[in-house]
Amino acid sequence: SSAASDVYKRQHLARHLIQADGHRVCCFDRNDKVAGVVGDWIKGDITLLEELSRAFETTQPDVVYYLCSQFRFSRPSAVLDAWQDSFAVLDCIVDALPVGARLVYVGSCAQYGKVDPAELPVVEDRRCEPVTDYGFFKHGEELHLKKILRHAGKSGCFARVFNVTGPGEPERMVGGAFASRPVSYTHLRAHETE
Repeated sequence: SSAASDVYKRQHLARHLIQADGHRVCCFDRNDKVAGVVGDWIKGDITLLEELSRAFETTQPDVVYYLCSQFRFSRPSAVLDAWQDSFAVLDCIVDALPVGARLVYVGSCAQYGKVDPAELPVVEDRRCEPVTDYGFFKHGEELHLKKILRHAGKSGCFARVFNVTGPGEPERMVGGAFASRPVSYTHLRAHETE
């Protein structure tokens, strides 16, 4: 899926893997290739095992990064619906994942929940106690993935990522919003002096 934050994460991850480490990168997305995207592109539906399996057969990945959870929380019961849909996608990914390839699940710091300042910096083995629907959702995905990977005898690792920030970050994300403010403030100040 191509949510703005995930396109941003995908771009930076792909550039790093290609430029710093010389890896071949292939993005799998249901949308047409976005302008400026580095790496190869396979258009397909992650919910369809046949399409995902074909993409993995074509690319023979060593590592698969799962960056985008699919969810909408428009009403309280939507969280359960989102989990069911997400678990079906995760099941499909693990079923299609080639033996020997490793799945990297990109979770969220929201999985930790409220952290006392005395506990900073947060370490990876800190107990997760999410407090938001998003945190519960991401933690549920991680737990489900751990279970199905173990059952399938496949390998995965899990990252609970904090805010990813840098050049090109969308304005709807925290870093992009902060970066856009001086421009807006300067524009406002110019009008005050006229």
